[in-house]
Amino acid sequence: MAADYLKPKDPNFSSVHPRIQKYRRAYPHLKECIVALDGTHVRASIPPVDQVRYIGRSGLTTQNVLAIYGFDMHFMYTSVGQPGSMHDTSVLYHAIEGDKDTFPHPPKGKYYLVDVGYPNRPGYLAPYKGGRYHVSDFQRGVAPRTPKEKFNNIHSSKRNVIERGYDVWKMKWQILLKMPNYLIETQKMIVAATMTLHNYVRYHDKGDLHFL
Repeated sequence: MAADYLKPKDPNFSSVHPRIQKYRRAYPHLKECIVALDGTHVRASIPPVDQVRYIGRSGLTTQNVLAIYGFDMHFMYTSVGQPGSMHDTSVLYHAIEGDKDTFPHPPKGKYYLVDVGYPNRPGYLAPYKGGRYHVSDFQRGVAPRTPKEKFNNIHSSKRNVIERGYDVWKMKWQILLKMPNYLIETQKMIVAATMTLHNYVRYHDKGDLHFL
């Protein structure tokens, strides 16, 4: 089922998504943006002997999960099971190397939106560092003033689709919030399975209350 649902609808990303095209502030600044890429942490039940590697920034044992997420609010790819202590960039490089045949690289001239935890390189567009970035930063204070702040505000407003997607996913499949004491391979399968079910619901029930 994952092979049918956990993938891009159009691997070539041949058209600009309406969410970008119709958003006058973002287009043409982000006209070659196709999806968002980010990581998240999912609780992991780990035997004491292996726990140190899995302790992330929160102080809890987690697996660091990477996903590519579309503006239609569906997962296109995931890499699961990396220890919570692993940096997001390392998780990305591990996914690219480990999934050479399946990792959906952005086509030439297009790019994924990523946050400041990832390198700014061809195919991966990060925001400017050292200033305000998140939409909430501008909502609580002064409106964007410099070109860099204006770009960061637009970038954040589009990239946050994946943050919202992670929230919907974890809220809908609450086993992710307190993972049972299964083998880590089973826990990895649960993450991938719930993402697949997330996509299935999204494709077949556009009115699902969690997506509204």
